[in-house]
Amino acid sequence: MVKQIVLLLTLMLIVTGCSMLAKKPVRQLKGNNVICILHENSRFKAEVIKNISHSLYEKGFKVITKKRKLSKYYNSDDYLAVVYMVEYWAWHTPWNAVRYFKKNNRNNNIVFVITSADPDVVIKKTI
Repeated sequence: MVKQIVLLLTLMLIVTGCSMLAKKPVRQLKGNNVICILHENSRFKAEVIKNISHSLYEKGFKVITKKRKLSKYYNSDDYLAVVYMVEYWAWHTPWNAVRYFKKNNRNNNIVFVITSADPDVVIKKTI
């Protein structure tokens, strides 16, 4: 019985990914002067976020940065803009970016920043 429960929990983690363990944010800053940046960890993205945040703060905007895996808790209608940073997958736009865009009714305040380790990659619009 214990083995079956462990197996079931392991399968749930595999199917849902680590976001299953992600907790809903307790307090969210929202508003028409707030920019939400959803990202994955990398040194490059951290530097880009630092520069974007500094520039936006100087212009009077508030910026929140959250992990991309928590994106289900951040509706684009609650913010002036959402910057969704994600890495390009081999030959196609990441499914999580497409899903976020569709979930938010293809809202025109979502900006996708798609990065790649290969400078020769050409990104084509697929949405």
